[in-house]
Amino acid sequence: SVLDPTMLWSVTRSGIASLLDAFAPSSEKLTSHDLRAIFRQGRFHPRAKCPQYFVNKGPDIAISYPWEMCWRKDIPSFLDDIEHRCTNDYGLSKDAVSKLTFFFDIFIVDQNSEHIQHQLLLSQHFYRNAVYHFVFLSNRAFSRGWILFEVAVRLFHVMCEFNIQNVVELLSRASDPTFHREHTSRISFEKVDERIIARQLLPQIVVRPGISDVQRDLLSFLCRDFFARMRTFDPRDKTCIQQRLFAMELPAARFNVIVQQMVTLSRNELLHGSSSPLDQAQLILTRFSFGEVDEDELPFEFAPFSADELKEMKRGAKGSEERRSMIGTGGFA
Repeated sequence: SVLDPTMLWSVTRSGIASLLDAFAPSSEKLTSHDLRAIFRQGRFHPRAKCPQYFVNKGPDIAISYPWEMCWRKDIPSFLDDIEHRCTNDYGLSKDAVSKLTFFFDIFIVDQNSEHIQHQLLLSQHFYRNAVYHFVFLSNRAFSRGWILFEVAVRLFHVMCEFNIQNVVELLSRASDPTFHREHTSRISFEKVDERIIARQLLPQIVVRPGISDVQRDLLSFLCRDFFARMRTFDPRDKTCIQQRLFAMELPAARFNVIVQQMVTLSRNELLHGSSSPLDQAQLILTRFSFGEVDEDELPFEFAPFSADELKEMKRGAKGSEERRSMIGTGGFA
């Protein structure tokens, strides 16, 4: 469904800085939890008090991030990385980069609303339709219910739009010139570069030295039951997220598989500097995580996991297989 244009709001980076100065000028250790407390205590939406810092359009970039991240110490370095990518990878001018608009839920979603399903629908729209989706890796991000929901929304939308079944199929087809020509309205690059195309369509992981820990933040929930193990600060949120996933016709088993693929591919690329998502090592490793390849079939140089990690992956793959019977039942795993 088409969202009411009056609900399409986003913020620029300079607008974010102004909002932080307006609502918490003296707080150095400011998180989204702190901002939410400010908005709830005053019973107001930040746009009502500072409309001049918002842009009445959908965001160019949707952001997924743990709410414990510090707005003045941590988040700016992640935004620096995004600006660098937009300039160097996507060819945007510095002026264009300065005008990019962002979706950060703390500023756009009404923190005083008790209608969580409405918040989910609003978030879905932004994560589906933003040109880019970035995930800030920190504090075991892929254990967080909201981040998992946002990643799944983006992935599932892309799969439906391009009529594909999984992440690996998208990466395989992204290098096909026919695929590129069929989707020029979505893919904004003249040159067929599967790495760039995949990065535009899929959630992109952003890491920063001293803040992100790839081993901990990605491996901690690698190849496990994301659907059942996701964590939320309010247990009711977890139930609502699970219900919304079923409403999207994305049951537990399929949700686990597509997130698992994303995490596996991201971890291998981040740890081993893969130059392309189509790297053979990633494809073999992803197939292994789903039980399609035996351990003795993994070439040594393509196996970045320890023996204990491989055992954990096998357990995760087995658990996913056992839960396949849940598809279409409408029940929680």
